[in-house]
Amino acid sequence: MTTLSLDNDSQPTASEQPVEQRTMRSRQGFTLVEIMAATGIMVAVILLVLGLTTNVLNTWNFSSDQLAQNYEARIALDFINQDMEAAYFNSKGMVWMQAVYGTVGNSDDQARLFFFSPVTDRDSDVAGDYCAVAYATEYQNPFNPTSTDRRRYGLYRRVVDAETTFNDVMTVPNFAAGGTLYDNYWEGNMGTGITGVFAKDNYLSANVADFKVIFWYDDGTRNADGTKDIKAITSNEGATGNPLAFVVADRIYISDSGDGTSGYNDAVDGHLVYADITMTVLGDEGANMVGNDSWDDMGITWEQFLKMYGQTFTRRVYIMSNPL
Repeated sequence: MTTLSLDNDSQPTASEQPVEQRTMRSRQGFTLVEIMAATGIMVAVILLVLGLTTNVLNTWNFSSDQLAQNYEARIALDFINQDMEAAYFNSKGMVWMQAVYGTVGNSDDQARLFFFSPVTDRDSDVAGDYCAVAYATEYQNPFNPTSTDRRRYGLYRRVVDAETTFNDVMTVPNFAAGGTLYDNYWEGNMGTGITGVFAKDNYLSANVADFKVIFWYDDGTRNADGTKDIKAITSNEGATGNPLAFVVADRIYISDSGDGTSGYNDAVDGHLVYADITMTVLGDEGANMVGNDSWDDMGITWEQFLKMYGQTFTRRVYIMSNPL
């Protein structure tokens, strides 16, 4: 006879346990497939976050670079506009303005401007006094011009105080008819090098790699429709021509070349009306590439490089002072 045990301490064997209970006890951890799936999801999320962060940082750097370029250009254009609008001219025959053009670094037809203006941003000068002013670009170390390291393009603004302008600049021979500000004064007395225009104290705007200025004048001629025939001081008298050097004395004397070495033989009865200024400012990345010459390995022209890594700004400045 079979005897059934009624002992309360007896437990059912594994084969006698319910299926649900056996399944729960057998799954104490994750399977390899689950771990790999979770890892893949985590990696995807991390990559997504890194991608978004990189895009945000790139956008921030690009925007910051553009803001810096806008800032540098605005400073330069505002100063030029302020000085040139009030430029002083007189019909006595002495030289009141000169523009010459040359190569600076990789940029051709770079303007160098010399004129007189009642500069208003200097506390030491009496309001209304005229100062000799010069604008020019250079490729050098802006804080140590004698060094060949860490060179950058930049726009320089040289202002000679009113007293020195009156005593030294507006005198013969520096200011005589037939002479030029560039040859007789800026080059001779003040110097266009380290001690003159391009001294570190005259550093106005950074990374200005291209500075072109085309002047337009009115000689009294009219078009067929009766409008004024405003001409550019360029090789073709239009905006597409190469700029020509000139001086303004009792009239406008235009050179056959941009640097003025051929003399100022073409006398024009007229007065300046306005100047079109074009300025290209490099961002930090482009400026660094120029500084270490890595841009030259890209296999592109300088003009293409400026379009890729710089912003171009333009402004038309009206010259309000007619010869007295």
